[in-house]
Amino acid sequence: MRNAINAFVFIFFFTNSYAQNSEDSVMTIAERHTHDSTELKALIWLGENASKNEFRNAYKFFNQALQLSLELQDQNATIEIYNSLARVFLTNGNYDSSLFHLTAALDLAQQSNNFLQKADALQGLGLYFLRRRELDSSQYYFEQALVVAQAINNHSSQAGIYVDLGNVALDRNNKLSALEYFIMAAKLQDSLVHNPVGQSAVLANIGNIQSELGNLEKAITYALEAQKLAHESNYESGSAYASQLLGRIYRKQGKLDESLKSYMIALESYQKMGDKQSEAGTLISIGNIYYDQEDLPKAKRQYLKSLNLGKSIDNGAIISFAYSCLGYAYYEMLQYKTAIDYFDSSRVVALNINDVYSVLDAYNMMSSIYSDTKDYESSLMNFRRYSFLKDSLMDAENRAASEELEMKYQNDKKLAEIELLRADQALQAAALSRQRVFQIGAGLVISLVIILAIVLINRSRVINRGLRLVEMERVRNEISRDLHDDIGSTLTSINILSELSLNQNATDQTKHLTTINNHSSKMMERMDDIVWSINPLNDSIDQLIIKLRQFASEVLEPKDIGYVFQLSDVEEVAIDPFKRKHIFLIAKEAINNAAKYSNAGHVQINISVLNDRLHMEIVDDGRGFDMAVANDGNGLVNIRERANKINGALKISSAIDQGTSISLEVTLT
Repeated sequence: MRNAINAFVFIFFFTNSYAQNSEDSVMTIAERHTHDSTELKALIWLGENASKNEFRNAYKFFNQALQLSLELQDQNATIEIYNSLARVFLTNGNYDSSLFHLTAALDLAQQSNNFLQKADALQGLGLYFLRRRELDSSQYYFEQALVVAQAINNHSSQAGIYVDLGNVALDRNNKLSALEYFIMAAKLQDSLVHNPVGQSAVLANIGNIQSELGNLEKAITYALEAQKLAHESNYESGSAYASQLLGRIYRKQGKLDESLKSYMIALESYQKMGDKQSEAGTLISIGNIYYDQEDLPKAKRQYLKSLNLGKSIDNGAIISFAYSCLGYAYYEMLQYKTAIDYFDSSRVVALNINDVYSVLDAYNMMSSIYSDTKDYESSLMNFRRYSFLKDSLMDAENRAASEELEMKYQNDKKLAEIELLRADQALQAAALSRQRVFQIGAGLVISLVIILAIVLINRSRVINRGLRLVEMERVRNEISRDLHDDIGSTLTSINILSELSLNQNATDQTKHLTTINNHSSKMMERMDDIVWSINPLNDSIDQLIIKLRQFASEVLEPKDIGYVFQLSDVEEVAIDPFKRKHIFLIAKEAINNAAKYSNAGHVQINISVLNDRLHMEIVDDGRGFDMAVANDGNGLVNIRERANKINGALKISSAIDQGTSISLEVTLT
């Protein structure tokens, strides 16, 4: 994390004002106690400078700066100091204090719309959760910080966040993803930032990936270059990390003396800075070297020191690992009971921090030790726990991922080498032009996608609008045809009969008026059907059934014909209005025929819906008819025409004295 008033800006300030930029000069300015912005900047600079090498002095300078910023009501400086103090507390393992200051910094930054400090606070929260090994939360805050840093175009912050995201990926054992983040950081450092401290961190992380991939000579080259840059920049923690990385690489090469020497250099730096967490991790590494050299008493002493440091900063990961290392040491010394106690302690702590793999290792080792001591019951119990936990981890996703990694192992290794080569090139020659081409290309692709989406959406709207217009036109034509064919002809008949009745005797007038009454009743019924058919509230199967029930009761009950509706799966089924109209008229014609011509005693109407298809059957127990003779009578032609209009499958069956059955099957939508 780097703050708004950084060391470079401040040195420039003092170079121009006092022609001197040394630490002594800045200290002199701070000691004048002018209680103004000059003293505040001096204290912040001193705190930042001390945080690289000596945390105790960093606390002192930052606390003095905080009091002065509050006195001067300089909110931006206050936010910066909160972030800086949080970083120092975090490095020293004071997690509660770190979280308090980060939260305070974030709140103030959001209130004052200070986006640079907001990104700094979010990045600090990501580091806090990374130290606590809460990787999901850590990644979330790093990604939020990256969004803010990109919005304000702060390349230095972006590069640092990419490194942090790479470290999260490493903790997830996703080396290729980590490599991608480190390469992005390297490109920014090389082309835009040119910060030797940041370059040192990126080189060290790429060296670490090379080591993990087994490219040890390349890893040493990167580590030495990172160490050199850190020394030149007086970047103590970067130098210590590079030394620690060299220790790991030399151990892999079997160069234990050189490894031990590098670890001792790192340990001295961490102790000088007061970085207890890194110190504890380095002590474990030193203990491992002694373990490899079979000097178990020395290994135990290093593990115990690490354990005590882990407890002092309440770091569960360090504590669990130190317990496990002590367990291995006592196991090699054949002190089985003590070894079991330490492995069990490692298990308990690992459970608390959700470190499943350490729990697995503890169960496995305890099973082996109990087996060596012939306590087979305890050995079996721990082996079962080990197996159960291992199986739970090997779920479908993990198995699939393992198979995929197995198949891609060789390809991944070659891809990693290619990416590392690109990283080398990026560090030696600026890749800004490539990045710009990528951004332009991505912008063009996004623009094309947006344009295509707009075209498709508009096309869909036009098609839908056209379909609606076609449907409306079809409904209009249908209504017009009905009005012309049925209503129009009926009105014409009424008009003619009315004129005739005016000039005829009373008997003929009564006859004509009766006919007019019948015609007008039919016309009203037909108008009612038309109005019902165009009402969108009736576009459901249940409304169709209600209408059929009403019609059946009006037609069948006066003739003492019993009827029943048998329904199946028809609730809340939508139906096309055009089809609804013709289905109703087909059913109406069939019921009307049963009432007028069948001399039936009972009518059954069966309606069901299956797979969005309507099945309707109207059966009467009347006298029936000869299909060959009456094929075109009793409205059967109308029924067939309506079925054809809605692409329905119609079946009519009847025989003398065996009743009549009319069935229809049609798609509803």
